[in-house]
Amino acid sequence: MLGEGDSKTAGLMAKHLHTIHKKVVGDVIDTARPGLGGYDASGPRDAMWAALTEMHPMLRVYEAFAFRSTGCPTPARTGSSW
Repeated sequence: MLGEGDSKTAGLMAKHLHTIHKKVVGDVIDTARPGLGGYDASGPRDAMWAALTEMHPMLRVYEAFAFRSTGCPTPARTGSSW
């Protein structure tokens, strides 16, 4: 089923993503503000920034479509049984 997986597959995917992202580094994020430091896609600060910038638009789209004049989606409205 989509969305379900095992720990081994999740671990392999995490390792793969870390391998790719550890190559994404830079000395300066913003030349106008060198105090910000460098960029390291594997670092906790920059990984959190990436996660938040990806999740924010997804949340906005969800809110725009899920709550459009019908209120919060419920099992009765969706025909599902949570």
